[in-house]
Amino acid sequence: MEYRKKLEGILLTSIIKPGYDEKRSLLSEKIPLNTPYSIIITPSSLCNFRCLYCIHSSIEKIEDLSFKKEKLDWGSFLKISQQILEFPQKIKAIHFHGWGEPLLNKNVYRMIKHLKEKKCAEKINLITNGVLLNRKNSLELIESGVDTIKISLQGINTEKYFLTSNVDVNFENLIKNIEYLYLNKKNCEIYVKIADISLDKNQEDAFFKIFENITDRMFIEFIRPVRNNCSNDKMEVIEKSINMYGDPIPPFLVCPLPFYMLHITSSGDVLPCCNYLDPVSLGNIKEKSLKEIWESQKRNEFLTMLLTKKKNLQDDYPICNGCNIHLNNMRYEDELDSKSVILLKKFEIKY
Repeated sequence: MEYRKKLEGILLTSIIKPGYDEKRSLLSEKIPLNTPYSIIITPSSLCNFRCLYCIHSSIEKIEDLSFKKEKLDWGSFLKISQQILEFPQKIKAIHFHGWGEPLLNKNVYRMIKHLKEKKCAEKINLITNGVLLNRKNSLELIESGVDTIKISLQGINTEKYFLTSNVDVNFENLIKNIEYLYLNKKNCEIYVKIADISLDKNQEDAFFKIFENITDRMFIEFIRPVRNNCSNDKMEVIEKSINMYGDPIPPFLVCPLPFYMLHITSSGDVLPCCNYLDPVSLGNIKEKSLKEIWESQKRNEFLTMLLTKKKNLQDDYPICNGCNIHLNNMRYEDELDSKSVILLKKFEIKY
């Protein structure tokens, strides 16, 4: 999905395009992998927003309150960077985000620069709500060498921002800061995205017009509940049969995320997916290396469980029960259900 939109006869400079990489192979033909395709590093699980659809506004509704609010320290980060280099292949993408605001960790600029200097990944991306992108921070972020800066917006005016995020944001200043970032971005791609519930009726064109000449890419994402037991009474979700990109997605049973990624939390715990709760306890970077975790029998048993399509029946993995994250962001290239029997044999041979 990529196109340039015309509004009132004006051709937009920015491309309307979702955030996923379009150069995707069929995952079923590539796994098992000896190196994860992507790694999420969460520099901060703290956030300066309380968005309606996020864990930070509904954590009291979650049965398992093991979600920790903290910042990744520099020593732990250096361990992570060293361990990443132990994989036989280069990581395709390292993402700085998670269930918090990355820029709340003042070391995030050094972290990105360090990974770039060590050539740990083909691309390094960061997702931010953008409020801390003043001129100083923007220039420092650009100089770090980051490849893509994704800015998640919560409205197109100050009033909507407060309703969505429960924070007073001067929207005009935010636009000026994004424009400054864009004008000084060098080779970095600037991508703005907004949740459908953060727009009022018929505001789509207004969103595109605001950012038509100060971003490289923009998109409206569809918000869906990530867990069955974590809905927000203030959030109205109209359509559940499509993913965050607006594509219809059947109710696939096999979650593809743990087959190609790792998620390192701000406390150093290693998760097999982008959930905010740990479904399997693979370990911590202070006790095991990422490569050891990736090749571990425990991870293999977890992947095998997923391939059996019985995650909802497994008492050993309660976090997976009712989780919808994979349906929100998966692509058809990642579908594993139809190949599950063949893949089970592959994993049996490999391990």
